[in-house]
Amino acid sequence: MSRSRAMRWLWASVGLLFVGIGAVGAIVPGLPTTVFLMGACWAFAKSCPALERWVLSTRLFRPYAKFVDGSTRMPVRAKVTAITLMWLSVALSVWLLATSDSVPLWVSGTVVAAASVGTVVIVRWQPKAFR
Repeated sequence: MSRSRAMRWLWASVGLLFVGIGAVGAIVPGLPTTVFLMGACWAFAKSCPALERWVLSTRLFRPYAKFVDGSTRMPVRAKVTAITLMWLSVALSVWLLATSDSVPLWVSGTVVAAASVGTVVIVRWQPKAFR
């Protein structure tokens, strides 16, 4: 098997894993769905565009597809909810990391920095159709 073909199989496998996690997230409250669908579509775009089309047209994921394809704005309420839940998770993570003696301080700083970048992306990102 050529390296290129092996990489396509690898990306397809990653995409299928993300679809599985996204399917669980569509049913289980608190587990994200859209981010895993975006990851799956990205992996399928690198491996098999037919799988990407299949994911976006599947009945379970159709409500999320509009956020993946970049044609719909994220509602303000959804942005506020996402940012609030993200920072609650960050606060819990930093607190748990701070109570552990074996974790260096820079790990907590990295978590806060990543959340800061995520916040900026959520606030500023707009689909191409609305620019």
